[in-house]
Amino acid sequence: MHPSRRLLLSHLIFRAPEIAPTSGIVSTPPDGDIELTWPVVADRARRLGTALRGLGVDAGDAVATLAFNDHRHLEAYLAVPCLGAAIHPVNTRWSDDEIVSVLSRTRDRVMLVDAELAGRVESLLPRCPWIDHLIGLGWSPPPFEGVTPHQHERLLAESTPMIGWPDLEETTTMALCSTSGTTGGPKTVAYTHRSTCLHTMALGLTDCMRLSGRDTLLAIVPMFHAMGWCLPYAAAMLGSRLVLPHRDLS
Repeated sequence: MHPSRRLLLSHLIFRAPEIAPTSGIVSTPPDGDIELTWPVVADRARRLGTALRGLGVDAGDAVATLAFNDHRHLEAYLAVPCLGAAIHPVNTRWSDDEIVSVLSRTRDRVMLVDAELAGRVESLLPRCPWIDHLIGLGWSPPPFEGVTPHQHERLLAESTPMIGWPDLEETTTMALCSTSGTTGGPKTVAYTHRSTCLHTMALGLTDCMRLSGRDTLLAIVPMFHAMGWCLPYAAAMLGSRLVLPHRDLS
């Protein structure tokens, strides 16, 4: 298939800076509300892409997030799949046993953790020896044996924006999501660039959600749940104003 006809997230989710440069996101994490325009969001995502590549993240790798709906999580949502890796948003409501069970299958080498969930790291890391890098979202992780700690904002400040994303096949896995485990242990499903692009584009259709760049979207679906219904990607594609309420989802 000709590269220009492939359904890749990198073709869709960086449209907002071009078509809606004055629109953007509102994020409400505990360390302070922040408003960012779409060009700034894109720049930060590209810096994160460079930083992750510097940590050795490559095509086919899984990158775990234990985080709520905020701008930092969104940046990982944008950067990780476009690198050819798979974003793996972990259910924040799981027990440690459930998280370890899932991570033992996906073997994520890098994990991004929200400041409000920092207390869970001390019990999780010794049980996940395959994690090499821990990135604190809104906090600075202390040293852990065998794990290199990083502070998210510092990583971005020290990285230059990635100029171009890798050319991928549209069947490349872009995300890993798991069920709640209501009928047993959580079961993990792979999402491809093609399936996620189709879902994202469908949200703008008249007989679906009819989302447009004129709308303001409050993302109350957790980003660990079915990729937040792809609403963050749809907003980034259409230039909608996106509100990310952190953990206050209801």
